[in-house]
Amino acid sequence: MASKIKISSFLTLLSIIFFFYIYLNNTAQAMQEKYVVGGYPAASKTTPYTLAASRTPRPIKYADLNVWKNKFASQSAKKWLDNADNANALMLIDNNTIVFEGYKGLGRKDTEFYSMSMSKSLTSLAIGKALCNGKIGALDNLAGDYVPELKNNNNNLGKSTIKQLLTMSSGNWKTAFIGQPAISGGMGVNKNGKPFPGSGWPMRLGQITVADYLWGDVWKRAQNKNFAEPGKFFTYTSGDTLALSKVIERATGRSTAQYFDETIWANIGSENQARWESDRDGSTLANAGFQATLRDWVG
Repeated sequence: MASKIKISSFLTLLSIIFFFYIYLNNTAQAMQEKYVVGGYPAASKTTPYTLAASRTPRPIKYADLNVWKNKFASQSAKKWLDNADNANALMLIDNNTIVFEGYKGLGRKDTEFYSMSMSKSLTSLAIGKALCNGKIGALDNLAGDYVPELKNNNNNLGKSTIKQLLTMSSGNWKTAFIGQPAISGGMGVNKNGKPFPGSGWPMRLGQITVADYLWGDVWKRAQNKNFAEPGKFFTYTSGDTLALSKVIERATGRSTAQYFDETIWANIGSENQARWESDRDGSTLANAGFQATLRDWVG
């Protein structure tokens, strides 16, 4: 039994690993290292929402590296990070203590590490707070009851319940590119005049808005819309999360970033500020765009 407990503890030690990869391809707007480590706001034409550091920060304590399992894990993590070509940071925690914290490349302790789809989970937390605070009546409520625009043009997002959006089962459109639909004519253009395959850069550059994407011009040009009845199939899509963000806006009178800040971020004892990207209307890019220091991600 004692050996099983030790093994379980050791596995717990390795359960949360933060590492940030640099994705390189031949496009001009690839997720390069300078963006991974929080460089998107510098390239953005819109203004991100800033979440202030806590007035009463609660720093995470360091584990005792004299304990064999901690020392072994720390040494192994350092070796891995030193040899990793595409990582900027790594942290291991066990029982809310830091066993290893390391940075390389452009990564630093004060670096805001940009997240992609982890932001979707933060949006879900904000939905949970809105539910607990009575801003949302029930998860079985229709999104269109909060955002009437989603009911237009037979849009599945408006006919989906909040729960169905949380489980990405709206059936709104088939995914063609990393959670994005195929759009006739594309979504904005890059500096070479070519259309972007996804919504991130067009929103960041102020070429389109979340509203355009969910029910406006972009949605009207989306292919393979309403392919399934809400609740029937899971399909990974950014639209469901962005629709949840609009539900939060209408239900709370706050952007998703601001509501997350007031109900969650303000209470976690963050050591540093964080930022969440917005479109030109101030709507949160809830499917991606949140960035914070590694310690605050873990905390």
